[in-house]
Amino acid sequence: MERPRALVVDKQTKFRKELGHFLEKDLGMATVMVADGEAAYNVLDKDPVNVLITELSAQRIDGMRLLEIARARNPETCIILIAPNLDLAQATEAMRQGAYDVQTRPLNFERLRAVLERGLSHQQLVHKVSDLQARLDHRYGLNDLTGKSPQMVTVYDRIRTLAPTRTTILVTGETGTGKELVAKALHHLSPRRNDPFVALNCSALGEGVVESELFGHEKGA
Repeated sequence: MERPRALVVDKQTKFRKELGHFLEKDLGMATVMVADGEAAYNVLDKDPVNVLITELSAQRIDGMRLLEIARARNPETCIILIAPNLDLAQATEAMRQGAYDVQTRPLNFERLRAVLERGLSHQQLVHKVSDLQARLDHRYGLNDLTGKSPQMVTVYDRIRTLAPTRTTILVTGETGTGKELVAKALHHLSPRRNDPFVALNCSALGEGVVESELFGHEKGA
């Protein structure tokens, strides 16, 4: 497993070194340390990080803006802001926008450790759920469907919602848009997944035969 990657943003060289030593030696992280928000932005622009620890008053680009940028790159980033003094309203707003914690100097390293362990554990859980969902999709049909557009994500969500139900589902679309793939995914995600999936080309059947094929018939009726 790759080492978690942490970005430290603080203008005080001594503080950066002290915090970097703690993150690397005590928590086994790979750290990148910069003095201001602009340098931090350049780091975040190249690669997302697991952890961002930044002073609120970071120069050029402040801590709240860096929080927004980091979460845009990786919504699960564990972000800790360092404030010059405890401002409850400011801390509440930071937490509302996704910060894990707001601390003042000197840092409480045991509290920092607990917050980071919680954040990294959450990231591991999200990764496991995502991996499990990918394996389920591969096993039960969604892997055959392609596309990551908002419209396709809506289709996937509807398939997952409808498949476990006994509702009759009509799938419509132009020729070649993947209606049969959607039907297979619905079947494989349903409680009937162990029963045969039968694809029927209704356009190849005569008018009198379609009704019998879809709804059944009694001999001699």
